[in-house]
Amino acid sequence: MSEIQALYDAMFPRLRDVVDYLNRFPLESMPPEAQNLLYLAYSMIEVSLPVEVLGQPNMPDSVEDSRLLYLHER
Repeated sequence: MSEIQALYDAMFPRLRDVVDYLNRFPLESMPPEAQNLLYLAYSMIEVSLPVEVLGQPNMPDSVEDSRLLYLHER
């Protein structure tokens, strides 16, 4: 939960600026650095419910996070 909170705390104050920046690019032709920022914004959105509402990383009636397999594109 501390890592989730850290991501939220780092991104939330900047989210408006991030969205304003990303809106300058068409989604289908976004430069790689903007696409990475978009993925980071998606991550912040994913952690907002556990941080703001639940106070725990696992959502009720969802797959436990320890069972997820994370893949990285190269």
